[in-house]
Amino acid sequence: MKFPEPIIAPELVSLLVNLTNNKKNCEVLAMSERFEPIFSRAFKHGDVILMKAVKNIVSKIRHKDVQAVVNKYLVQLIKLCFNPNTPVE
Repeated sequence: MKFPEPIIAPELVSLLVNLTNNKKNCEVLAMSERFEPIFSRAFKHGDVILMKAVKNIVSKIRHKDVQAVVNKYLVQLIKLCFNPNTPVE
């Protein structure tokens, strides 16, 4: 994902969220090389809508590669959960 702005256009992220409502689409994304950059970007820029797409993928796919990416960012995720400035959607 190469976007010059920190936050991706809401229309594009909304499309991704809609695509991740389908398990087969989640499988394709999770098994591609795009999953970790999406996950990383969501945390790096605090993009709440992008995090929703990540949540959809993680909740639908139980695969060791997906879990490895989640584990890599687990400390950041926990810190984000306990940060009072984290937006809630």
